[in-house]
Amino acid sequence: MYKFCLLNENEFGAYTNQSDSGNYLQTQEMGALKSLRGAEVFYPALKNEDGTVALAAIMTKAKLGVGFVFDIDGLELADNDAITADFLSQLKTYVKANDGLYLTVTPNRPYGTYDYRGNPLTEKNQELISFFKTQQFVHEGFSQGYSSDGNPQWIYKKDLTGLTEATLIKSYNKDAKYSLNKAKSFGITTRELSYEELSLFKEITERTSVRRNFTDKTLDYYQAVYQAYGERAKFVVAEINFQNYLDSLQKQKLQLEQKLADVETFLVVNPNSRKKNNQKREFTDELSTYEKRITEGEQMLQENGEAVSLACALFLTCPHETVYLFSGTEEKYKKLYAPFLIQDKMLRYSVDKEIPLYNFYGIEGIFDGSDGILKFKESFNGYAEEKVGTFRVILNPGKYKLYMMLKHAREFVSRLRGRA
Repeated sequence: MYKFCLLNENEFGAYTNQSDSGNYLQTQEMGALKSLRGAEVFYPALKNEDGTVALAAIMTKAKLGVGFVFDIDGLELADNDAITADFLSQLKTYVKANDGLYLTVTPNRPYGTYDYRGNPLTEKNQELISFFKTQQFVHEGFSQGYSSDGNPQWIYKKDLTGLTEATLIKSYNKDAKYSLNKAKSFGITTRELSYEELSLFKEITERTSVRRNFTDKTLDYYQAVYQAYGERAKFVVAEINFQNYLDSLQKQKLQLEQKLADVETFLVVNPNSRKKNNQKREFTDELSTYEKRITEGEQMLQENGEAVSLACALFLTCPHETVYLFSGTEEKYKKLYAPFLIQDKMLRYSVDKEIPLYNFYGIEGIFDGSDGILKFKESFNGYAEEKVGTFRVILNPGKYKLYMMLKHAREFVSRLRGRA
């Protein structure tokens, strides 16, 4: 027999840290972040007779005017369906007793997995939908496109189990390998930002949000993440010293000029060599590219000074996964491939810390080649996952009906005002 109870923050942290399964949405740090952001946070759990925790979760509570909505995002289900069913049953009783109109639960389970072309790798997880139906929950449906909430419908992942730093690099596809080699040859470096430098992070993400037409988080939010997560939050920035960059380009140009000179010397004696004539065209084209990059680099040095930040990204880590959450890139430096170095840094960190899963986070779920973000993420070779989505159960039908009537009335008045 399991006993329903509420854990404190530290008890929940101890449970998630030792659990065989988990995700970034269900950690002690996420609970602390939600509290810092003003949410009312609870840690409902089932305990065995010996006091050990069988199942637990972060749950939030929000006011709806005539009652409350309770929500669990990223619920880790028990291996035993009976335990999960018991947890959901007692959870509904608790929510209803605390003036809850309805409860939403988003399990951390896939509905299906796919390759980067959208070809299915697994069968659809209809059983989970059926299971929640037996618990009186209604499925809220599926969607495509990017999500602004904390749990997108479509994500891209990479399994790091068994990889070493050497085999990790080999696991990338040719685009990622090429981009990494180029970024390294330019002398780009990466480092973690301190709390005092978060304004720099915000400046880059804000410029990116304006360019890509999405809503950026506030500086207060990033500061709260840093405070809540400590070492488990990684604010990473990629930087370049343009003088070093120019020196590197000049060195590579000289090496290429020597190769071209050797080929031309050979062609004086053997002018019909197809191989050498092809090499001459290739080296000539490369030389033109280097000359263009040197000209651009000299202009960048003159305009921006020696040291410049190129891109940044925020990662959250826990024992079960690393998640790539937010990022920004300076548009005029996109040809320097800095975001590839940032991802490689955190992939290597995850392998070193034996974190088994790398979560590249949201994609559109559209595989016709139009999703440029998917193209970037799939260059590291992983798989796409469609989440099973959110389930809802109404626990106070009368008050819920009243809430919906008031909501529709407010929306109607708002539309009327918009026409005035």
